[in-house]
Amino acid sequence: MGFFHNINAVWQKIGLVQRALLAAIVLACVITGVLLTQWATRPEMQLLFGNLEIDQSSQIAEKLGEMNVPYELRNGGRSLFVPAGQIYTLRASLARDGLLPKSGEPGYEIFDNEKIGVSPLVQKMNYNRALQGELARTIQVFEGIELARVHIVRPEQTMFTTAGEKASASVMVRVRPGWKLPQATIAAIQNLVAGAIEGLGPEQVTIADSQGTMLSNRKTQDSLVDGANTYKDYKAAIEEEMAGRLLRAMETVLGSGRATVIVNAMLDMTHETVVMTTYEKGIPIEEVIDETSTVQESVANEEGLTTAPGSTEKTGSVVSKFKLPETRTTRTSVPGRVMGWSVSVVADLSAPQRAVSEDGEGGQTADLVMTEEDVKRIIRTAIGPELLKDEHLTVKHVPFIRPAAIAAEAGLSYETLERYIEIVRQSSLGVMAICVLLALKIVTRAGRKASEDKASAAGGLALGAGTAGLLPEATGAEALALIRRQISSQLHENPEQVRQLFAAWLSEER
Repeated sequence: MGFFHNINAVWQKIGLVQRALLAAIVLACVITGVLLTQWATRPEMQLLFGNLEIDQSSQIAEKLGEMNVPYELRNGGRSLFVPAGQIYTLRASLARDGLLPKSGEPGYEIFDNEKIGVSPLVQKMNYNRALQGELARTIQVFEGIELARVHIVRPEQTMFTTAGEKASASVMVRVRPGWKLPQATIAAIQNLVAGAIEGLGPEQVTIADSQGTMLSNRKTQDSLVDGANTYKDYKAAIEEEMAGRLLRAMETVLGSGRATVIVNAMLDMTHETVVMTTYEKGIPIEEVIDETSTVQESVANEEGLTTAPGSTEKTGSVVSKFKLPETRTTRTSVPGRVMGWSVSVVADLSAPQRAVSEDGEGGQTADLVMTEEDVKRIIRTAIGPELLKDEHLTVKHVPFIRPAAIAAEAGLSYETLERYIEIVRQSSLGVMAICVLLALKIVTRAGRKASEDKASAAGGLALGAGTAGLLPEATGAEALALIRRQISSQLHENPEQVRQLFAAWLSEER
């Protein structure tokens, strides 16, 4: 009763505005205490299953409700969270009941319960469905892919089928928000699907995402690099590689987050084949010269007698032919050759701040780790002076504002932040209890002070009554001077008590 008596004493002592303010503070403290209690006593929730279909999510949630297990649905009902200490037990229980998440299409388990007497057409369709499901599950293993669907088209093998008809496949993927599939992954999916289907080439595999964007390119020319068969993708790939190399070299000296590198590659995409034949000096293998020959013949007359022999001259002219050694060279220019680079670097070249010593030295410094010319020489040497001209290289020193880097250097990682939040959550009940005890102590002290004031007022009344009784008996200037001194001393030492005493006298007079 003493506690409530003290509260009542304080409540009667304060005014209307102070009462309203005190009531609002108490109400806010109660609401905060309830919220803190719920937050502190709530179990830590962790992911049980993610990327669920709506029907699978509803089935698992219904089962968890029957098991009286608290759960949370997030990400539009596609992610299911349960208390951290029950994850593995729940997964085992759901596996026993056959409620583990599955791909949208069945795999080879479609043949587990196959009935006798199934027609060859149905078997063929089931095999096609099983292959599509297995490929979809395999594609979902790639990083960044949440869901995959595969559709395979096979030409019917009949006596009227032409040899030019080939199988084809289409792949639809749903990519994680904010994720972009690299061309190397797209090429890997194409070759993976083509390798699993007989008679299917990578160029016959079409890949698109859930946003309707075509990810694959069905051109038949050879890829430039790692499946990137477009100029834009190839250019972006080599620029990213070069920028990464330069950035790593800069961050090794300057530190993480203190440099930004932008590169632009100038490519030669022409494709040509040049054949060169070079003749060398040597001895002719075959040579024929001009020649003249004379032939003598005997000529018979009309009587049949032989006369003196005659002569006939024959001349032949043959052009000389020379066969000399030769060298034939064939040169093929592959598209994608780098003709030059353009590089821009923005870096914080200032030296790290030194700690301030006792004598005041250190702190802010204007020293540089390296100059802009040093950075230019490093980049020019790394790329090559024949590929990087001076007018295509820019380096600028700018002090960076790096709150993320400062937090990282201070060790405030995401895991550390989560650990701090968990500590605050666990200690919130203790802090709230301490606050309640302090509030009770303040209220008790205020009530005790009010009681003491009342007691002092009562004592003052008694003293006043006693003094009033003595006043008529006191005579002379000494008695009046003594009373004045007592009243003055009480006014200086206990003005509140004197005020209550005068108020009591006035109330008695009324």
